[in-house]
Amino acid sequence: MIDLTPIVYIMLVGLGLIGAQAALSDKRLMLILSSPPPLANSGYSRDVIEDLFLGELEEVFNTTSAIATPDVASVREKTILSALADIGRVGDLAFAIQQRLGNNPYKVTANFVAEGNKTMVLLSGYSATQGQFQQVIYGEEGDFRALIKRAALEAARNIDPYFRALYEFERGDRRSAATFKFIDTLINEELGARAKLLTPMRHSAFHNLRGLICLEKEDKQCALAAFDTALAADPNFAIARLNRAFTLVELDRYVEAIAEAEKILGPPPMTDMKACIAAAKTLIGVAKWAKGDVAAAQSQFAEAAATSPKFQTPLIYWSRMLAANNQPTNDFDARLAAMQHDPTHVEFYAEIAMLYYWLNEKDQQPIKRRNVHEIRPPKRAGDDSDPPSSVGVRN
Repeated sequence: MIDLTPIVYIMLVGLGLIGAQAALSDKRLMLILSSPPPLANSGYSRDVIEDLFLGELEEVFNTTSAIATPDVASVREKTILSALADIGRVGDLAFAIQQRLGNNPYKVTANFVAEGNKTMVLLSGYSATQGQFQQVIYGEEGDFRALIKRAALEAARNIDPYFRALYEFERGDRRSAATFKFIDTLINEELGARAKLLTPMRHSAFHNLRGLICLEKEDKQCALAAFDTALAADPNFAIARLNRAFTLVELDRYVEAIAEAEKILGPPPMTDMKACIAAAKTLIGVAKWAKGDVAAAQSQFAEAAATSPKFQTPLIYWSRMLAANNQPTNDFDARLAAMQHDPTHVEFYAEIAMLYYWLNEKDQQPIKRRNVHEIRPPKRAGDDSDPPSSVGVRN
């Protein structure tokens, strides 16, 4: 029997119903939307809903991650999104074509419904990693935009729970216990019924995220236990090991922290990620400094700076150590000032504690988040994320 799939695919591309790049991409999102006339008449046409929905999805999957690459990326081609919604069965056919081509497409259908003053969305879809999903989401009267956002976030949660949890950790309201409760719920779901489907690294990544939540709550023992569990799931997961070393420094267990960070460096090194290697060397430098070995600390800071020349972190701690020993820091101040306005110099990974919180060489200090936008931000009343030190490190 002749396989007509390639012929049909070529015809669809030729007719402009699906774009070649989108159909062949292994990061393909197939989104099918419907909007009833009452909503369209009030300004929420399918095109408007589509833009808002995709915008929310992109917010989630654009979250910076050192651990995972988003498994989905939307393709804003009107020939695709309009055609899939307009011509019915072509959407299913394009989805089947992608599967035949060996890709892992994500299919999301969002049918928005208006009944009087009540609105809801019937959300369903397929994720190559999560399988089929289906749910009904009810909106609040008069706030249809919020319903679109909730639908998109729930779609993201079903497509990739890790990115949804990471997005909430980075963007959520940290002053609200509900934020961390929601993240815990996502993690528990993945480590519960779906645990057998997780790779060792993804299993470890969820425990690593739980450890970061513990750090956020100032519970260092809880964080250490979570990072231990992460390493039990994947002993070669360098980021969890670096976070464990960070926590050991915060617990003033410097010798153990140095030994843990040295495992990352090898030989052979556990990772080829320069930011992670430079962070490990910087962490060792801070631990050496805390133990009073300034010469060894300086050597580590120099190696870290050489490993990743655009990496600000070792220069910050090195400068601070010199200032603490009444040595000039003019050269460092100038280099940091030059880096301050260059976004390529900003290291920010929520999953790496060393690059997300300020590490302190002093005993019994609270954990504070770094300000990723500025090296030396002005202190604002009520803002607990800005370090008070003149070189961007807290006292």
